[in-house]
Amino acid sequence: GGETHVIISTCLPRVMNLEPLKLSYLSGVEAMSLMLPSGKDYTVAEMDALRTIEEKLGRLTLGLAIIGGILSELPITPSRLLDTINRMPLKEMSSWSSKEAHAFRKNTFLLQLFDVCFSVFDHADGPRSLATRMHTRYRENIRRLVCGEDC
Repeated sequence: GGETHVIISTCLPRVMNLEPLKLSYLSGVEAMSLMLPSGKDYTVAEMDALRTIEEKLGRLTLGLAIIGGILSELPITPSRLLDTINRMPLKEMSSWSSKEAHAFRKNTFLLQLFDVCFSVFDHADGPRSLATRMHTRYRENIRRLVCGEDC
């Protein structure tokens, strides 16, 4: 294989001991382009649902790209996806440190989106799916990213 370049973006200042490169937030047009599947036209109501999703995600590129992937691959409208994410219960945070809980409370919609994704994969692959195993690991990895070794 060829060389690969990876860009890691975060709003968290303590993820790595690197000099941060300050990037501006995405514009509304750029954010919408990450979510809109090519070749699909949406009604005004569906576009409003996408704007609500964009706002709830705080224009986080990872979340916007996941939304775009879901809308491209699954037969679901933006309003139905928004409703599904909103209905996803938040996982219990009482076992997390106060630093973790604070960071996650600022991104609850993104956590709910992750849980929707894992739920879709579990439904498709059954209870012993890769998604179930990944789900337990992703929470631990996110804890490390948010708090480093301080948690």
